[in-house]
Amino acid sequence: FYFEVGNYSSDYSSKAAQVFYAKCVAYAGKAANATYKLKFETDILSADINQHNAQGRLTDKKLNLIQQRFDVLYTAATKHKLHGLCVRILNVNAKLYFDITNANKAVEYLDKAAAIVAKYTSDVSLSQQTELQIYQCRALYFLSRFEESRLAFEAMDLIPRLPLEGVVSADIAKFIQVCLITGHYAKAKLLLDKVFSRFANAQNSAGVMARLHMVKYLVYVGKYADALQELDKLDQLVRDTKVFQYLIEARMLYTIAQMLNGNQYAAEHSAERSLKFLYSKKQPEQLADFIEGFQLLKAYAKGSPITTRQNGILEKYQYNAYRQYGELFNRIRTTR
Repeated sequence: FYFEVGNYSSDYSSKAAQVFYAKCVAYAGKAANATYKLKFETDILSADINQHNAQGRLTDKKLNLIQQRFDVLYTAATKHKLHGLCVRILNVNAKLYFDITNANKAVEYLDKAAAIVAKYTSDVSLSQQTELQIYQCRALYFLSRFEESRLAFEAMDLIPRLPLEGVVSADIAKFIQVCLITGHYAKAKLLLDKVFSRFANAQNSAGVMARLHMVKYLVYVGKYADALQELDKLDQLVRDTKVFQYLIEARMLYTIAQMLNGNQYAAEHSAERSLKFLYSKKQPEQLADFIEGFQLLKAYAKGSPITTRQNGILEKYQYNAYRQYGELFNRIRTTR
């Protein structure tokens, strides 16, 4: 069961997780009490969210259904005075709102979790407390307080704690991003070498994530040709994994790298293809932010005068999770 819910996005099967969950309950028999069941159901819901979000399928209707499931789990955990599980549920709920770039809503859940930890510290595992700390670092990132986020991550001293105490590679990924945004490139490279190099060659979504972060680093430090070479090598694997987030990231990094490498024609062609791909989706309005990003890149590549609307797009990319690309958009603007 834990192997299945531990797999990410395209490697995860909700149906398989349910089958293994049922087998675990049958095996445990009378020992499968409320704590056991609630914990497993929380893990399944967390994995379901990862899959929906990674594949770009987290619609408003789906979000409402997920929130209802969270509310039921939290009420039950509170009733049974399972303080550690309450913190776990609140952390996962916060992650959901991080994933849809609603940091203020996420902070509401983190504040509730912090209050529980303060009152029932001995009932909350070190892993859950660590997860809460990491999400607080993430909250600073999504609130555009990038240097504060970097310092908070730094204070946690994450590398020696991997893979223990609830620290996972996605946490390191966020740490890398704030290091790049704030210009701490040496630290970003250290994190890449110490953590992501271990699975960079894996032929799955984890390998794609690791290599895309290396590409991002190469672009930030100005090694545009090297970044393009890496993206060419990665192209087929990105297609095979079919993780929507990674497909878009790869296309955006490719377009940016071509533009900064002086290949305006290739950048324009890439932006046009990416826009056609995004418009072909059933609900392109949910992809408006990505669409606008590629529209701005296309205008830069064509050398067109930047309109008021496009300046608005650039402004949007100065905040929260968009800033990792906004920083590169700024570089394109100043080098045109």
